[in-house]
Amino acid sequence: MTLIRGKTCPQCKKGDRIIEMQDKEKVLYYNMQGAPQYARMFKCGNCGHMFKPE
Repeated sequence: MTLIRGKTCPQCKKGDRIIEMQDKEKVLYYNMQGAPQYARMFKCGNCGHMFKPE
């Protein structure tokens, strides 16, 4: 998990605690070792809303 700057939550409109996470429902590709690489999603640390990048 990584804290992201410059994003705002579409629900509460705050941007001070946006966390980047892996979207385990969407595999983008498998690397050379066979490990899956997942898409990104964001979680608001204030209200808990989960949203995908635009």
